[in-house]
Amino acid sequence: MTFLKKFLLPHYSELALYLMSYCLLLLIIFNTNGNYIYLLITKVNYKSLIGLLIILLSFFTGLFLSIYHAFSGRKKTLLEKQFMLIFAVWMNGLGGIVSGTYIMYQKAAWLSIFPGWNLISSFLLILYAKLEIIDENNICDENAKLEHVISSTIILSIVFMVCHYIFNFHMLITFSVCISCISFITSLINSTILKIKILNM
Repeated sequence: MTFLKKFLLPHYSELALYLMSYCLLLLIIFNTNGNYIYLLITKVNYKSLIGLLIILLSFFTGLFLSIYHAFSGRKKTLLEKQFMLIFAVWMNGLGGIVSGTYIMYQKAAWLSIFPGWNLISSFLLILYAKLEIIDENNICDENAKLEHVISSTIILSIVFMVCHYIFNFHMLITFSVCISCISFITSLINSTILKIKILNM
């Protein structure tokens, strides 16, 4: 089980959580009609308005904390990690399912790699959360470096603008592409850091 938790289950770094938050803010700023927000909300059956408000409050608290801790050296508390985990699960889980389902119905075969991967990882993520296989321990304690935050912000901004202005993608397609790119960006930075450490040994 320790092996599975280390290598197969998602672990969210400060950089990854920040980029998710930044991606969502870009979607909110550049999507004037708010259709994707409507889709995200209406895809879930809420028993009451209070339940919806609690979920939204927890989600946006996690979003705020994800941005704050990317620029703060302060150690995350257990409660903060729980909010950030809620944000990550909803952002990747529900968001990935909604955007992935939308793209699968579009006649754009070359884009299917993004929703295909997002759908699989989204269903697994929600399953892990439902079974309580992932918890606040899956939120990494290591602080993000400012230079990595700045460089990854620039890269993600370029990807978003290319999708939005050059290819004129629907916002849900742009979301799916950006979420996939976040994994690539964080993996690239982590591998670069590892190579530098090896060279300095």
